[in-house]
Amino acid sequence: MSVADSVEASSVGGLPPILAEDNGGADASARPDIQLNDPSKAHLFAADEVFHVFGGTNSSDAQWVNQQRQLYGSNQLAEAKGKSLASVIFWNFVNPLTAILLAVLILACIIQEWIEAVVVVIVILLNAGVSIVQEWKSEQSMAAIRHLGGATSATVVRDGRKQQVPLGEVVVGDVVEMKQGDVVPADLRLMEINRLEVDEAVLTGESVPVVKTLARLPAPKEGEFDIAVGDRTNMCFRQTSVSQGSGRGVVVCVGEKTEIGKIAAKLSEGGSKKKTALTMTMEYLMYFLLVVGVIFGVFIFTAFRWEIVMPDGSVNNEALLYASATLVAILPEAAIVLITVTMAISVRRMAASNAIVRNMTALEQLGKVTDICSDKTGTLTEGNMRPAGLVLCDADGRPHQQLIPDGPRHNRRATWSTPLTDLSGADASLLRDTLRALVLCSTAKLVPVHGHTEADPDELEGTGSPTELALMEMAHKIVYGLKDSSIPTLDSAHAHWEARGTFDFDSTTKTMSTGWHDPSAHANLVTVKGAPEAILPRCAGNPGDNAALVDTMEQLAQKGLRVLAVAQRTDLPLPEPTDDITSFERADVEKDLRLLALVAVRDPPKNSSIVAVKKCFSAGIVVRMLTGDHPSTAEAIAKEIGIIPEGTAPKGMIMTGPVLDSMTDAELDAMVDLPLIVARSSPASKVRMVEALHRRKKVVAMTGDGVNDSPAIKQADVGVAMGITGSDVTKGVADIVIADDNFATIVSAVQEGRRIFTSISSFVMHLLSGNMAEAVTLLISLAFVTDARDLPVFVLSPIAILFVNTVTGSGPAIGIALDECPPDLMQRPPVSHGLFTFEAILDFTVYGCMMGAMTLATFSAYIWGVAGGNLGVEGESCNKYDYASCYHVMRARGTAFLTLNTLLLLHAYNCRHQRLPFWKSTLKNTVLWASVVGGTLLCVPLLYAPFINNKVFKHLGGDWEWGMVAAMSVVFMAFAEMYKAIKRATFSPLYKLVDSSKVAPSAAPTSARRPIMSA
Repeated sequence: MSVADSVEASSVGGLPPILAEDNGGADASARPDIQLNDPSKAHLFAADEVFHVFGGTNSSDAQWVNQQRQLYGSNQLAEAKGKSLASVIFWNFVNPLTAILLAVLILACIIQEWIEAVVVVIVILLNAGVSIVQEWKSEQSMAAIRHLGGATSATVVRDGRKQQVPLGEVVVGDVVEMKQGDVVPADLRLMEINRLEVDEAVLTGESVPVVKTLARLPAPKEGEFDIAVGDRTNMCFRQTSVSQGSGRGVVVCVGEKTEIGKIAAKLSEGGSKKKTALTMTMEYLMYFLLVVGVIFGVFIFTAFRWEIVMPDGSVNNEALLYASATLVAILPEAAIVLITVTMAISVRRMAASNAIVRNMTALEQLGKVTDICSDKTGTLTEGNMRPAGLVLCDADGRPHQQLIPDGPRHNRRATWSTPLTDLSGADASLLRDTLRALVLCSTAKLVPVHGHTEADPDELEGTGSPTELALMEMAHKIVYGLKDSSIPTLDSAHAHWEARGTFDFDSTTKTMSTGWHDPSAHANLVTVKGAPEAILPRCAGNPGDNAALVDTMEQLAQKGLRVLAVAQRTDLPLPEPTDDITSFERADVEKDLRLLALVAVRDPPKNSSIVAVKKCFSAGIVVRMLTGDHPSTAEAIAKEIGIIPEGTAPKGMIMTGPVLDSMTDAELDAMVDLPLIVARSSPASKVRMVEALHRRKKVVAMTGDGVNDSPAIKQADVGVAMGITGSDVTKGVADIVIADDNFATIVSAVQEGRRIFTSISSFVMHLLSGNMAEAVTLLISLAFVTDARDLPVFVLSPIAILFVNTVTGSGPAIGIALDECPPDLMQRPPVSHGLFTFEAILDFTVYGCMMGAMTLATFSAYIWGVAGGNLGVEGESCNKYDYASCYHVMRARGTAFLTLNTLLLLHAYNCRHQRLPFWKSTLKNTVLWASVVGGTLLCVPLLYAPFINNKVFKHLGGDWEWGMVAAMSVVFMAFAEMYKAIKRATFSPLYKLVDSSKVAPSAAPTSARRPIMSA
């Protein structure tokens, strides 16, 4: 029994079906390793065989459906198991960083320092709160995977009747009907088609809808690669959409076993990305400083003679208070919050540039990106087919006029390489015949935009396949360029012509033809278009033998253009309204043709992509294209954009997905350089490329829009999804979403990533310099700043230290974070180091020791220069109370606080660049200026306001001390410039600018053919 007998007899959509044939090529049954019951090999077998082996029947009742579901599973996709809100909150509070801050909080509560405790609580809540919000948003976006589930329905044929069933109830063996606009519900082996074209961009990245066929595909020989998913033309895949025609197919895979299902399953494997280097560095820093704090605590308790518990049983608050102050001093409490806030500021800046950041940790990785793996369609290119050129030909095939339009998309306006009004004689006549053929032999409609003609009367809108729309746009542009009053609009081009039937495009003949008759002129016409290899043999005059024409077609193909031939004949009699070309044999209609022209269309690259790729190479970033398109198309676009050079590409620079998938990891790792172009790439190909780059210690950004890109986007260090064309799944796993689908925006995001890493490095050094200064001040003072009891006296109070760490350091940090990009930032190599290089550690050690020494110097100058060494009297502690005897201690303490606060504010200018003098950096940063001025003015109430000065901060303000602090500031800045000068003279350069010629690939040594056409 044939397939036609086993399903409903009526045709799909009322059109006569094309039935499957068994003439597809090499028989897969000759290969014992290829099994008929393997759904991944269904394209290698005849539709009849596939239908029966997967349980197809004309008695598909409820029992049969249940049986098939038990055998092959349901049509449900795996869903990501996200975290609950409670889990997100819990794990953001239960982590090492929060634990360390919690220890400080407990210590503050024990000694009843409530102000310090409140500040630490605020720091913990702010840090955890920001992280909770960001992570919960990410978890919610992952729910987009569920959109692939059973929210839609499918048309199946069961028990001889068509019926609608939920998508999730489709089973293997079902016969599914599809028509234009439908989404394919499962993976199908086609059985009937009618001009069926399917948009598979979501799965393969292919920019042009795939014309479907029926015959089985030839089985690969032993040692050869299987046919790529994008080339399995007798199959339809779940989540792809029917762009034209209709068809039927038998389901061979459902749920997680479909091509889309495999992707969804990989995404649902769960697990968040690893911690970034910055996060781990800050954690390790906290651990290290905690150990240092414990060691310092030993020295502190030794200085207090280990009198932790007093004779009366009470706790010695002074010892614990000093230990608490030291621990607060060495821990950069505000660093994590400031990094989060700084990244949030950067997120807003990037949003203004159309880059929406979903995962803030990606900002750190952006600055380190060494390789960008990009999809082609819609990212590097416009994502729409456009008219690229027209080659008018003589009857013998000789090309003698090449015309290239340049104008906006879906618009009549165009500037032609040769003004069409300059054409005369045979060329003018040939152009009008070509225009007429383009208009009459078309299934698309492209008309002026309704309601917008006043704003732009030349703007167009329409429906049809992308290629058909591009051809109609070509026709509109020809009409516009002719400026002929006899052809004012496209409708004028086919006036008076009456239709006489159509042979729709057929994948076997690769042609389409239409018949026409003009009663007023008693003229007959058949217009034909199709693949040149199909049209030329049907033409009179043997144009296919013309060497110049063959050479022209080769050059157009090398440019990645999709080329069609347009022809006509006028000798087929069609005078009566009842005449129809379909009453003739198709071969008899499509013969003795007169070749008119070659028409080229393409998906052109964005101009911004060309500039952006060049910018990437200048920044030491390698751009790789991973696309579902054919190798020739991918190579041509890559050459035009600048990813690979003109001429013959070196071996290994261009590879196909099946070849990449067949290679072992060892073989990939043995390659000198990984390919820059991977055509016909599958989701697995993209993931393997990311993994191979990771093994080479590269930091990878992966861009894409289709579901097929999602696994690689999730695997990459920075996953980038397109906002306009991107699927919900792709956006759900991406770190960054590009709102304008522009590759140039990605490069701008990389630049912002580099800027933010530089800024974070600068202000972390600024904060740690302050911590070092405080630690030096407190620990060295243990040796000689003692009272009458021979116990240490605080040079800085705990609240003053906490103020300097959080408030004083925060303003300049945000100011540094808002610094502009250095002009040479995108000429430097990608960031390859962490925050704490040898020079960075040396810097904050030197600056911190200097500031600490100056703080101690001003304290000592007052105590021993003015107060005669008066550090209090026996029985009255100046560490907790403001006794009258403590006046000089509190005045000296105020001087030390003013010194450290001022030096740390000014030090922000030193931290903007490790080597350059501070005046070489731009002084236009108003936020930094405001933070320095504001931080200085804020000292006034802290030093002179009653209660705040003596009860909270336990210090007092002076008068002449301001002059001493000003002098110390000048000395400190002079010291900083001398230190930088020594580094410039003795240290190797911080970085070398990228030699883009060594990053950009070079062509193999051969002469390149000059391109014939560009648009």
